[in-house]
Amino acid sequence: MVDPMLFEAENANYVNGLPVDVMEIDPKRLLLINTSNMDPKLFEAVTTGNIDLLELLLRENIDILLQSTPMKDTAMHIAAGIGNLETVECIHRGCPKLFTKANSVGDTPLHIAARAGHLHIVSFLFNCAKDIESGREDAALDIIRTQNQEKDTIMHEAVRNCHLGIVKLLIREDPELLHMVNYAEESPLYVAVEKGALEIVLTILQKDHFSYKGPNGRTALHAAILHNNPDIAKQLLEKMPELIKEVDSNKRTALHFASTLGFLPSLQMLLKYDTSTAYFLDKSGSASIHLSAQFGRISIIMELLQCCPDLKDLVDRKRQNILHIAIEHQQVPVVRYILKDKKFMSLLNGRDKDGNTPLHQTAINSNPYMANLLVRNKNIDVMAVNRKRLTALDIAKSQSYQSTEDRKELVLATLLYFSSSRHWRFSGRVSMEMLRCGVKQRLMSIEWYKDKANTLLVVATLVATVTFAAGFTLPGGYQSDGMPTFVRQKKFEEFLWWDTMAMVFSTVAVIVLVWV
Repeated sequence: MVDPMLFEAENANYVNGLPVDVMEIDPKRLLLINTSNMDPKLFEAVTTGNIDLLELLLRENIDILLQSTPMKDTAMHIAAGIGNLETVECIHRGCPKLFTKANSVGDTPLHIAARAGHLHIVSFLFNCAKDIESGREDAALDIIRTQNQEKDTIMHEAVRNCHLGIVKLLIREDPELLHMVNYAEESPLYVAVEKGALEIVLTILQKDHFSYKGPNGRTALHAAILHNNPDIAKQLLEKMPELIKEVDSNKRTALHFASTLGFLPSLQMLLKYDTSTAYFLDKSGSASIHLSAQFGRISIIMELLQCCPDLKDLVDRKRQNILHIAIEHQQVPVVRYILKDKKFMSLLNGRDKDGNTPLHQTAINSNPYMANLLVRNKNIDVMAVNRKRLTALDIAKSQSYQSTEDRKELVLATLLYFSSSRHWRFSGRVSMEMLRCGVKQRLMSIEWYKDKANTLLVVATLVATVTFAAGFTLPGGYQSDGMPTFVRQKKFEEFLWWDTMAMVFSTVAVIVLVWV
């Protein structure tokens, strides 16, 4: 039997003497939100947009809105994410301040709606913020500027998910959002550039004041180059030409990144705006052309030299030229390009801070192919000494004594041969060194073959033993008359054939290896 008074109250849309349209939870009770679970009926009503069920639940118990999921998502969070405006309005009537509550990761319903791209929900909640703090504009802005645990604002969420309409609304309502950065030090403009959202970038650039900062001291221009987007980079430079000289925490400009990654169109565009950045050194003392040599970007080197021909002689902090660097990082195509062009003649015997020439660097790296490339060039001084009075041959000999690696022996043999052919007075000493090197290599080869033969002998013996035993312990055993159980089956015949072949070949292998 239904209580008549309760029945009358429900029919009149009253609970505790108040209609559901004006029922509100005391704001102080928001602190008592139940984070353990949410009533299944409330969850169903919000997710399906069942307004009748939602209103019935609120009439029965308005405090049901204090419930939340284990992630502290309230009914408002869920409704904002789904984008059902009618549901959001119904929840807001029951608890006007619920939209200010954050979940376990600091997201408010505004964050959720902006991330999902629900412009109508964001607009409605904006108006709610203004209404709830009428007369206190700064308080309404505090709600709009709320940051989550990653310090992302609703602007970050809208930009990251490329919702242009919401971005325009946010800029119109609160342009200050363009200045706020998150924990990763990303500004909304930097995020937009990373996402390649040209329309959002252009919308932000229409404003006079905004932040262009990014992680590790990078700017939005760095991001445009990193993501190989010269169109966005051009728009940024038209608005802020000073960005081209901005450096990150490693003192690298956008040109450093374009040179490293080999993005030729981006590099050409940057050089049109300013060529002076080609001479900037980063924290490690490298200019753009040094990074190009390090990563084997021949087309970038050619473009840089076309704009700034004197870059070819630029050295890094270790006083290494681009030939030193290409050799150190095993960039064979770059080395071949430099050796072939006469304009690089001054680099062939250039010295770093230790007095090492490119040929010294080749001996240090023990690269026989690189050594062969260099010594075949008649302009290379094979007898040049460094500050320790060592030639490249001396370094190669030292490397050979310390290790028995083939590549080090090959470098030594290469340098020995070309040293003797160019400088006859050293031929006697060089010939002895070559003899020593050759004998050592031969002894090493003999030992290697002996080890291989012993290994093969053991394996062949094992195979012969196993296959011989398999001829007597046949699968399936024997019948009472002494014949194999599977004697009439085709698979058994195949087994016998392969077992016989394996035993014959392994026996032959053993005989040959023992004889040799």
